[in-house]
Amino acid sequence: MSVIDHIKSKCCDAVVSHCSEKGCTLKLTGLSNFVILKGEKLSKNRKICDHVIFIGNDRTIIVIVEFKSRNARPSEIEKKFTNCSTAALDILEKCDSPQYEFYHIVIVRNWRPHEYRKIVNMSLAIRGKRYPIIPLAKEVSLSDVLSRFQY
Repeated sequence: MSVIDHIKSKCCDAVVSHCSEKGCTLKLTGLSNFVILKGEKLSKNRKICDHVIFIGNDRTIIVIVEFKSRNARPSEIEKKFTNCSTAALDILEKCDSPQYEFYHIVIVRNWRPHEYRKIVNMSLAIRGKRYPIIPLAKEVSLSDVLSRFQY
């Protein structure tokens, strides 16, 4: 069983068909072998991001997505990304998939300049490795994001 199929079967109550909220959309055209999970269904007792996308290729790509219509509070976003990354890794460990890449994306309908600058300069420490936060606006394609920001 592939990692994606395993995640779909173990987290079936959290699987959703699209990745959009608050007037913002992350398009998944051109991608295959992925699953989208609704973040709030993964953890009810801590702040968590809106969506987690697992893409299965040679390595598993984990995309954590937070949508904001306004007020992208950097400290709140950092906490949500950290909690959601931990939840995603817990799911991935149950699938015996040791190799992964993280992408943390925040999509805001209307960025405020000071919030944008702060987000751009932030990075997250997840299990000893640092990851940037990718700030985007309104409607974007995930395949474009992955091709632009590959680590």
